[in-house]
Amino acid sequence: CETVPPGPHASGADGPVPADGLGPRPGWYALSVNRIHNRTGENEYFLRLNPTARIGYSNYVYHITPEEADRVRAELGLPPLPSAPADGEEASHER
Repeated sequence: CETVPPGPHASGADGPVPADGLGPRPGWYALSVNRIHNRTGENEYFLRLNPTARIGYSNYVYHITPEEADRVRAELGLPPLPSAPADGEEASHER
């Protein structure tokens, strides 16, 4: 599982978190219902996703695809994630 990135309502020790550091981001995540519904709201974006599995009564597993991440990011007013190069392609290095 990945470290859960904060949502758009989060702020770090030095102020707001930059948009590229905010979630959702692709990957596997396991969260408790309490973490999703905590009073800071930083993980509420998981409510816009369907869990892949449930562990016990109060823990959910999510597999977020790049497409799902960008869909929810758009709903939250966040920019899309940078595109990864397809297999066999090299990343563009524009200057």
